[in-house]
Amino acid sequence: MPTLSAVYSPFQRKKLLISASPEGAELWTPHTGRSQKLAVANGPRTLDEVRRYEYSSWGTRLKDLDMIIPFGRRIRSQTRMASVALGDVDLSVFPSPSHPHDVLPGAHIVKKAGGAVVSLTGEEYETTDWRVDPLNGVVAASSLELAQATVERLAA
Repeated sequence: MPTLSAVYSPFQRKKLLISASPEGAELWTPHTGRSQKLAVANGPRTLDEVRRYEYSSWGTRLKDLDMIIPFGRRIRSQTRMASVALGDVDLSVFPSPSHPHDVLPGAHIVKKAGGAVVSLTGEEYETTDWRVDPLNGVVAASSLELAQATVERLAA
């Protein structure tokens, strides 16, 4: 089980580093030298409530989420998965196959911030073997209910 992860986006205008430790998840901005605790709170519980989401368009087994979330606004973020912990999006989806090094840092941060991570085969974060390459795709969400509902709709 991972104990520490970090995501950095050199392409965003503001430089940031998001990290997760046993104490939780934090956002650190180098120009201020300060960190801020991250907590996913009051996020949507159903697909109908999702207003902002992101997904990786590569891969072969991920249906177009625009059809599933017709009223949502798709966002492209360089901090994949961790953007749920930042509150930038409600839902982030990686298709199968996914490599652990692409998914796990952000997934760990989402989990430490109080969000949920579920594989596209229904395994929750704690029971996923993160050493397997490739992974079966992953959904990160503001709540477990939302992550599970997304997996169910993608499987339908």
